[in-house]
Amino acid sequence: MHLSPVLLALRTSLSRALLIGMLSISGAAHATEGNDDLECVVMPYRVLDLSSGVSGRLERVLVERAERVSAGQALADLESQVEHANLTMARARAGMNSEVQLRASGLDFDERRLARIDNLQAKKVISVQDQDEAARAAKLGQWQLAVAKDNLRLAALDTRRAEAALALRRVVSPFDGVVVERFKSPGEFVDKEAILRVAQLDPLRIEVIVPIARYHEFVVGETVTVYPETDPDRPWQAPVTAVDAVGDPASGTFRARLEYPNPGQHHLAGIKCMARLAGAGATARGKPTAQADAPLAQVVP
Repeated sequence: MHLSPVLLALRTSLSRALLIGMLSISGAAHATEGNDDLECVVMPYRVLDLSSGVSGRLERVLVERAERVSAGQALADLESQVEHANLTMARARAGMNSEVQLRASGLDFDERRLARIDNLQAKKVISVQDQDEAARAAKLGQWQLAVAKDNLRLAALDTRRAEAALALRRVVSPFDGVVVERFKSPGEFVDKEAILRVAQLDPLRIEVIVPIARYHEFVVGETVTVYPETDPDRPWQAPVTAVDAVGDPASGTFRARLEYPNPGQHHLAGIKCMARLAGAGATARGKPTAQADAPLAQVVP
């Protein structure tokens, strides 16, 4: 089929434009892959704002900012005189087993009396009515003893409830970490507001900002070299623990998460860093070859 000179010129122009565009994409991809250093941020593993389980007046705060804390350590207390009094009463009731002893003694007497009456009834010395009354008293004694034991168990449960109510007025650390901020002081009324902010620094969490073009290079378990700004001459080796499945179209990036152990909490969090993949440029996810690298004969007609 013969094309007119105008159509032929238009076809040649479109082919050249397509070729230039694909070469530009290829050059950008190679430039991105050639830059092995990626920006990252060293962050605490988690940061929590702690408050009490109930509202009340803050009695004392036991820690200050930058102080290290341990899991389960008491950090602050609300006023709890009433709760302490309730716990004392509950423990006293739970320790009172005099009613159980009284009912057990009465049951022992009723059972021995019933045994004597049964012997007399066998000899026809006593009436059946007396025997029935003795059996009824013994059975009643059994139920009274059971009620006394139930009351003792309820007292023990009431003690646990009083302990739980008291525990709600104490703020404890959920993990080993450091106090980042103190928001409240003794004497202030607290109602769902945060009292302290604590951060877990072991392990450290590292967020790496990665161009989407390098998505195929990052897999969970891959080792990344991290250069913290506080000491770039002593890099860390941190494994990839998570890779975002959704990128950010506005910036053309996604995030990869690393973890670095910090048992002594000597390394600082909240700093910038640079990251470099150990096998930079590798196609760990089987990245397909760009068509822009195909021979020109396949593009230009």
